[in-house]
Amino acid sequence: MKTLKLTLLLALCPVMLYAQNYMYKKAAPVKIGIMGGYNLSRITNSQDNYTIENYSGYSFGASALWQNWEQLGLRGDLVFSRQGYGYNENGTKAGYLISSYAYLSPAANFKPVPWGSFFAGIQMGMLIKANCGCGNTDYQSTITQHFNRFDYGLNAGIEFTPKAIADGFIMGLKYYMGLSDIVKSNNTQNEEGVPILLPNFSTRNSVMNFYLGYRF
Repeated sequence: MKTLKLTLLLALCPVMLYAQNYMYKKAAPVKIGIMGGYNLSRITNSQDNYTIENYSGYSFGASALWQNWEQLGLRGDLVFSRQGYGYNENGTKAGYLISSYAYLSPAANFKPVPWGSFFAGIQMGMLIKANCGCGNTDYQSTITQHFNRFDYGLNAGIEFTPKAIADGFIMGLKYYMGLSDIVKSNNTQNEEGVPILLPNFSTRNSVMNFYLGYRF
């Protein structure tokens, strides 16, 4: 019995020492930053008579990073994103949609080298406004009521911290893949008062974002 107790004690010693070291380890500070960038967006899927074009938008917001486990950490971004798509109907430029979202994106951060990291996580957003236009005209109509207000999906990307430019400077590339349909109901495509043809198939947001920023 004494031998068993001694063996268990010796086996638990490394665990106890590690736990004590973790408890008294100085926590890494949370770094707060600002960022802004360029969006290249579209929606998924298309049809023969309804082909999709990319839309160029922008984003800006705030970022927080907590790198407390050597190479592993947590990050969270709160951004305003201007995105959308254009479409061609039967070979002619028919219309476009511009949507504005507020996104929250918590993610895990892996930093294998001091100057670069990878991240991946979830992304949740609220639709603020949806505007549409026909052809090449500048006139826009608000059709927010025809779209789902909540959007969610996955995001992943890579970020660089080139200290040669400035200490705290960040630049990165992030991709967002939406998992929820953006159109509230497919039967609204022919409704009176909707100036563009809404897709009658499953459509989800797809956004490639290049950003620059600074963390303090």
